[in-house]
Amino acid sequence: MGDNGAVTDQPSNTPTPAPGPVSPEPVHPDPTARQQVSAYAAGSVANMLRSVLVIGAIMALFIIMFPRIQPDHSGVDVAETARQIHESEGIEVTAPADLPNGWTATAAEYRRGADRMTWHAGFETPGGDFVALNETIDATDGWVATQVNKTARIGELDLGGTIWQQYAREGANPQRSLVDRGGDGERTTVVTGSASWEEIQVFVESLTPVGATS
Repeated sequence: MGDNGAVTDQPSNTPTPAPGPVSPEPVHPDPTARQQVSAYAAGSVANMLRSVLVIGAIMALFIIMFPRIQPDHSGVDVAETARQIHESEGIEVTAPADLPNGWTATAAEYRRGADRMTWHAGFETPGGDFVALNETIDATDGWVATQVNKTARIGELDLGGTIWQQYAREGANPQRSLVDRGGDGERTTVVTGSASWEEIQVFVESLTPVGATS
């Protein structure tokens, strides 16, 4: 207050309080969005089933349009190959003749090994198993063991007056073999495969010496 009694404004020494933090407004979830998520979750199993059905339909169409390619064995002629071996090598080999329907020749070749040649012919049986014919001259014990895949000898079988040695391994991966063991300078014949004993016997009984009939 001055001499004339007027009131004079004076700056205040009291600090102005800083503004406090502004509280955010509460956010309320959108009930519509919650309903949309719940609807999708409820249909997830159905969506998965629809996807599986679509994929299955595509795979079925692919299998129909692109069937499994089967090997072409139409050019395999076992009898002719055996005849050529006899004429060129001067040895007598055998080949099956008059096999029942359903047998398919898959291989026919004269294989060169480390110390010998082996006449080999392969067949698929009507049941989808395989049978192999292997022959050589002056067979060794090691050669026979290799052809029968080192299976155990279990007995003998008389077929038409010829005594065949039996070798076998049963189980999940069976192999059954019949061996006609020749002497010095003679032919040894091995018939082996995953086929049943009945099919192997049918195959053995069909074998015909090519050299003797040429």
